[in-house]
Amino acid sequence: IIEDVSPYAPSTSNKLQDNIIDLGRAILMPGFVNSHTHLELSILKGRLRYSGSFTRWLEDLVKAKSKWNKKDYVTSTKQGVAELLNTGTTTVADITNTGYSVEPTASSHLRGIIYKEVTGLDPERAEETFKENVEFIESLPAHPLIRYGLSPHAPYSVSGKLLEQIAIFSSNYGTPITIHISESEEEIQFLKEGSSPLKEFLKRIGALPCNWQPIGTTPI
Repeated sequence: IIEDVSPYAPSTSNKLQDNIIDLGRAILMPGFVNSHTHLELSILKGRLRYSGSFTRWLEDLVKAKSKWNKKDYVTSTKQGVAELLNTGTTTVADITNTGYSVEPTASSHLRGIIYKEVTGLDPERAEETFKENVEFIESLPAHPLIRYGLSPHAPYSVSGKLLEQIAIFSSNYGTPITIHISESEEEIQFLKEGSSPLKEFLKRIGALPCNWQPIGTTPI
């Protein structure tokens, strides 16, 4: 209860009712923005060790989630959302590979963009892959706080034809896009020269077309 005792106060003795929240030693500020997350991978925090090789780290990541089901991805996403909220993050740009993280993220009261990750090095399947992913984001329910976009994964995992289709679509419809780019020396070597541990990894997982040729320049 606050009583106005200033010389300009009304002559009546009315008392103003205010709700006072004492936060102690705190700072009031806008919420943080995390512009790149993979919330569906949150439970891997602290479980993957970088040993100096990007490709080896990528292999460990793929192996760690190889047996996950929808429940695992949803649980992981919820853990990531809780960590964001507990640390003052209110806006997020999240990339989902499976689509399972969309519902728990959209229902969390966070605002931001959810990107559907797109992969495919085979230019002959570019049209099919493009349509599948566009249809996916167009099927998602409208949300007052969330927009949807596409994330061509990286130059080492998306063909030029597929990347071009996504870029044109984004330009025509204003769809947000994001991409991983120039993440490692191994990626640069793979794209410039066509040889690196990354090439062998892509071969092992069946992601490298037999007629693939390096672009002969850096990712940028």
